[in-house]
Amino acid sequence: MNAMKNEFDGIQFPWESAFSGTEVTPDCCPEVVDYQHHITADIVFAARQYFYATGNLDWLRTQVCRLAADSSLFWLSRVVYNNATDLYEIRNAMGPDEDHPNVSNNAFTNVMAAHNLFFGEFASCYCRDNVVNESLRKELLMVARGLTLLYDAEGDFHPQFEGYQTGTPIKQADTVLLIYPLQYPMNVSTKANNLLKYSQVTRENGPAMTWAIHTIGHLELNQLQEAGAMFDKSYRQYLRAPFNVWSENGNNEPGAGNFITGAGGFLQSIINGYAGVRLHQDRLEIKNARLTPNTGTLHLPTIEYRGVQFSLTVRTNAFTIKIKTTGQPDLKLMVEEKEQPICVDCEYNGTIASIQVTTDQIFEGCRLKPTTLGVKIADQTDTAPALRTTSMAFLSLIVCFLLSKMF
Repeated sequence: MNAMKNEFDGIQFPWESAFSGTEVTPDCCPEVVDYQHHITADIVFAARQYFYATGNLDWLRTQVCRLAADSSLFWLSRVVYNNATDLYEIRNAMGPDEDHPNVSNNAFTNVMAAHNLFFGEFASCYCRDNVVNESLRKELLMVARGLTLLYDAEGDFHPQFEGYQTGTPIKQADTVLLIYPLQYPMNVSTKANNLLKYSQVTRENGPAMTWAIHTIGHLELNQLQEAGAMFDKSYRQYLRAPFNVWSENGNNEPGAGNFITGAGGFLQSIINGYAGVRLHQDRLEIKNARLTPNTGTLHLPTIEYRGVQFSLTVRTNAFTIKIKTTGQPDLKLMVEEKEQPICVDCEYNGTIASIQVTTDQIFEGCRLKPTTLGVKIADQTDTAPALRTTSMAFLSLIVCFLLSKMF
């Protein structure tokens, strides 16, 4: 309904919705409705993460395949091909930074859309979706790989959007989200420059979750002093008496009360930042676990991955995991690169561990491809010929039309 109303294909989620599923965003904020379309890909990303965590193929088949496929059709109708760059673009968009509406090629939006398209191709293949056939699946891959991801080689960073000038103030975390939770691969130096450049221009009183994301990024780069400062910043100025709940804005400025987005960011800075827990397609990983500032122990009572439940206790130089339930049969536990049995009440100490899926992640001949952007269409040997054929056919129609008008 929303996609049709906005003249797009597939399904488009509203920015704010209720029982009806239609847009109910207040009249105060028309720009988020008009431009902040990444919300559709955000929801599909959450579904993908849940699939990673559970491996539930029945849930994928019954609940997610159409979601992933139909949302991919939305992005397919949303992109624009740029003949000059031989890449696809997303124009008239807005990323999480709500101070800059109606921009082109927002880094977060484009990477999130690519995640959506890759997952849509995989889900459509696995479920043999009749709406998204094999030819259309190839187009999903072509567009996903061909999406623009802006990169400034001289500054070694990702500009937030087309025409972004270094030093331009922003409201909140946007491009730095590529580090986490999007986990988009890039050079360590690029991660560091993204964090540095955008931390210097982000509003001091912006939303709390911004500093949680910066905390996680600095921890990934082993920048402990910077991480500690961001961690402190992520909650102290946002807690409101008498119950110490989060407010949307800092420095005692008014904002949404009981701001669970900020609280959620804080939790992630502990679990996915200091505790070092990361979720991937074929494994749950714990590495570079550290103590939160001014603490002697960090304890997470229960983490569950594909049926395996365990506790995680972080101390100064190592951590301890204790198994509670054994989970699915196709899993193995690696601690310090050595396989260990997954058994109830077993405890292991180490500095790096992972629970890995031992079976090949190919489902009925279908594999989820890694998210990669910025591949020119001409360089996509498996998809470029189809595009060139389509383009030639389109040009032939134009020529025929012009000739019919001339004679």
